[in-house]
Amino acid sequence: MDEELLKLSIVDHIQKLGLAEHFRQDIDRILAEAYRNYKNKEYSSESRQQEIRQHVENDPEYFSSVMLDVFKATELMFLEETEFDEARSFSRNSLEKVLSIGQCPSLINVIEHEINVPWITQLGHLQNRMWIEEENNNFWMGKGSFHMLQGPHKDNLRQLAIKNFGSKQSTYRQELEELKRWTMINGLSDLGFGRERTTYCYFAIASCDSFGASLRMMVSKLAILITVADDLYDAKGSIHELRALTDAIRRWDGIGLTGHSKTIFKALDSYMTLVAANHQQQHGIDISYYHRAIVSA
Repeated sequence: MDEELLKLSIVDHIQKLGLAEHFRQDIDRILAEAYRNYKNKEYSSESRQQEIRQHVENDPEYFSSVMLDVFKATELMFLEETEFDEARSFSRNSLEKVLSIGQCPSLINVIEHEINVPWITQLGHLQNRMWIEEENNNFWMGKGSFHMLQGPHKDNLRQLAIKNFGSKQSTYRQELEELKRWTMINGLSDLGFGRERTTYCYFAIASCDSFGASLRMMVSKLAILITVADDLYDAKGSIHELRALTDAIRRWDGIGLTGHSKTIFKALDSYMTLVAANHQQQHGIDISYYHRAIVSA
């Protein structure tokens, strides 16, 4: 079995289980080595590419994992990269043929999930749980169908993933309670209108699992403020009240504000002050002026 393919498959498995953060240096080294080797390889001729394409069309199930990787890769294409449209169409058609055959339930579940849930909408933390709970949780090798490698450390990795997931869940619960206290202290949970969605906003941020704790809380608080302010401007606020709040933000002075506008401005001011204080503590630079200038622009 190709050693490089084996390493990449293990890296893929570790990432799916949500353990990449614990093996970052090893993963970076393996990916860098694979990229160097890839650059030194020659591209197949057009006739060879046609031959490979014919093999895939004749036996789509055997090449299902390869086509799944191709399909997932096309999720990252830019608008001007039109050459990937054909690759996306071809890989999807091949995967749909595999679905019509329907001989391997675990394979079917994975393909259906990837086709029906676009990569950009997948929530990392929940994706990790899906892979942890996968009954036939194995290393999937790429060149043929879903060949499975029963690695000696497979069970250890799965147990580590379960503990890691539980630890994150505990952290998330604590942060959510802290966030709810923040909304109560700032009066946002008592406005009585619109979408006071503390849990919703935090879930959207935390599920992506790409932020550290401090940044995760900052982004969640900003999302809550934007949601509440949006509802004030869209539905609840009077023209006079909205103009007063807009002018107050431009001046960064809440004098004269009342009711909901006063509550939102005070919460925004408190948030901006906290962000600036954290930045100054970490980097020694006061960004208060620039931060407020961006918001009030």
